[in-house]
Amino acid sequence: MRCILQGRHIMRHARSRFRSPVDRLLGLGPATHRFEIHRDLRVAMGDGVELATTRYAPRGQTRGPVILIRTPYGREGRLWSYLLPRPFAARGYQVVVQDVRGTFDSDGVFEPGRHERADGTATVAWLRDQPWCDGRVVMTGGSYLGTTQWAVGPYLDNPLTAMAISIGSSTMMGSWYPQGALGLDQTLRWSFLIGTQEGRIGGLSLLVNKRRIARALAAPDFRDADVKALGAVSPIYRAGIEHADDQGYWVDALDYSADRADLTTPTSMVTGWFDLFLRDQLHDHQALIAAGHQSRITIGPFSHGSAQLIPHQVRDALEFFDHTLHNKPLVNTAPVRLFIQGVDQWSDYAAWPPPAQPVELALHGDGTAAFGSPSTSISDETQWKTIAYDPYDPTPAVGGPTLNMPAGRQDQTAVEHRADVLVHTSTALDGPLEVIGTITAHLTVTTPDPSTLVVVRVCDVDEHGTSWNVTEGLVRLTDGPRSQRTVRIDLDPTGYVFKEKHKLRVHIAAGAHPRVVDQRGGTYQIAVCYTDTSPTMTFPVTAEGGSQPGYH
Repeated sequence: MRCILQGRHIMRHARSRFRSPVDRLLGLGPATHRFEIHRDLRVAMGDGVELATTRYAPRGQTRGPVILIRTPYGREGRLWSYLLPRPFAARGYQVVVQDVRGTFDSDGVFEPGRHERADGTATVAWLRDQPWCDGRVVMTGGSYLGTTQWAVGPYLDNPLTAMAISIGSSTMMGSWYPQGALGLDQTLRWSFLIGTQEGRIGGLSLLVNKRRIARALAAPDFRDADVKALGAVSPIYRAGIEHADDQGYWVDALDYSADRADLTTPTSMVTGWFDLFLRDQLHDHQALIAAGHQSRITIGPFSHGSAQLIPHQVRDALEFFDHTLHNKPLVNTAPVRLFIQGVDQWSDYAAWPPPAQPVELALHGDGTAAFGSPSTSISDETQWKTIAYDPYDPTPAVGGPTLNMPAGRQDQTAVEHRADVLVHTSTALDGPLEVIGTITAHLTVTTPDPSTLVVVRVCDVDEHGTSWNVTEGLVRLTDGPRSQRTVRIDLDPTGYVFKEKHKLRVHIAAGAHPRVVDQRGGTYQIAVCYTDTSPTMTFPVTAEGGSQPGYH
């Protein structure tokens, strides 16, 4: 690989006695190093395409390890550069940031994931050929920047020294097609961002055009939502919806999960309870642990766009690189660190999921819910309740794991007054209930339609009667019409304490628009069967409460 240096060197003066506003924002101590920025490096790939690259070089350091960041969002973004590469450079690390193929100043065409393995491994080889690199390369970044790490890590003969991944996983399939449905909101918003980010307002385009995007998402026919939002066809969006039922189309580009056990690189992960990649990032962590490799994970009260996530991401990576590259002791030694919602406390655990006892909650046809066997229902008669999805008045998602804001934990009152949502509420708890792990739902349903979605959501009803979403999951049924079938729905993993006198509430809904839609489009109906054995929810109730055992 060759490098063409066309840029200028800019000196950055780090203050040794004072913390900058960015340092305070990130929760870091004062900077320790001055550094130069070497802009406009061009790194040639095997096919001749040149990728734009920037190097941050601490003064006085002639050779050392390198932090590599590969991004589709622009290596020179002013705000972004202050939050990610500069804090590392100001603490003595060389940082190399590269625009991935087809974005900003890099040549070629951007095709999500298609070239990240070849281009990433070629870039690592180029780095190791440079006189200022001692051969040790680590990677960091979140979301798509996490995928670019997984595109490299398992495939190097000489492994990376460390990886620090936030809100990203070895596969992007779970964010594009959550549990087999089309992630409409994510697909359109990300396509819009990629299509507009190189314009005058850059990454602010999503915010500035929020109403325009919302109108496009609200249209009954989502197939041309890209034209409504962008004013033009988006190849990324069209590929996303056209191949929603042919997800093998994306495997080579967006899914490296089949090889994750081959990754021997020590890995540190940060994610959030309402992140798009939560399920898959936990699967990555579990796969690495099962294969005998070093991995730790932190899960906080974050969604994908949470500003609160960034300080955790940067501090976690700095601590991990200080340890793996310089043998400094880890502050956070626990393999699993969780923010327990409801009581808002951090707890450490030896493994995910922590030990728990399955506790059943029976859902009754009269809208009540009770712990124990479904046979405790007030009636033994079979009941069917029908809900329908109408694209002209779609069953909404409020909050939850979405790119849209507000995400995360939100008031569900408006959702619960709709006819297309079945609501079940328990009596007030006589003591706190800690749930850590994956809640599952078992339902018997029928539909006259060829494909449908069934969404299940668990909420916490506080002492004021306000219902707050905790976690949700769905199943896409594609074998209809059928008279009857029993389905299992795994909700997103969670860590939550339902407080004494609070109530549990469960939604069974026909959709969660625009977060997810049935890719077939159109209307559909689902009938839910209530008997002495269904529906039920199974909660993983912890016995210990992690490092905070006072919950029980």
